[in-house]
Amino acid sequence: MKLLSAHPVVAAVTGATVAAGVAVPVIVLDDPEPPAPTTNSAPDPRNTTPPNSAGPVPAPAPTATIRPGRLSLEWAGGGYLTARDDDVAVIAPADGDARDRRRATFVAVTGLADPDCYSFRTLDGRYLRHYELLAYANAPDGTAILPKDATYCPLPGATPETVILQSHNYPQLCLRWTGTELRIGYNDGSEKFRADNSFRIRPPLAG
Repeated sequence: MKLLSAHPVVAAVTGATVAAGVAVPVIVLDDPEPPAPTTNSAPDPRNTTPPNSAGPVPAPAPTATIRPGRLSLEWAGGGYLTARDDDVAVIAPADGDARDRRRATFVAVTGLADPDCYSFRTLDGRYLRHYELLAYANAPDGTAILPKDATYCPLPGATPETVILQSHNYPQLCLRWTGTELRIGYNDGSEKFRADNSFRIRPPLAG
């Protein structure tokens, strides 16, 4: 509130009141101040969440697919999985005569012990299997253990076009070439293991 004694009109009224013997100050209320204008200010960028600018998450690299039928398995280090006539399975070159190419050709079939995995049959009817850790190619003998030993489950290899062959009945072991023996060995999950024990799925060397 303001005392308006300085205002000319108020001074006249005040003077008249004093003349009557009673001094009554005249008080008036201030005019209310106009409200502050409202503005639609831009939001503080510090308090806003930026849009997700990250691109799509890349899909994992595709894994080589084993399909039922004839194929050859090329070891990543060179040479082919080969079933010798003495039933021993090895990695060997297959650039010789037709006999060498037939030894390095298999028929992939549904796993004898697991329909989600595979078994590999030679062209003369033997199956790739492990026995006391070493790899062989044996004819069916009616035992319960051979179908388990002759079943392998593919895992992703070192590159998209390769696989690792995991033993069905010993899943911690995979088929590997030591340089002198083809056997199942412990998979430590390392990049070196994958690089040393991957196989490429190739068209059959023998038609």
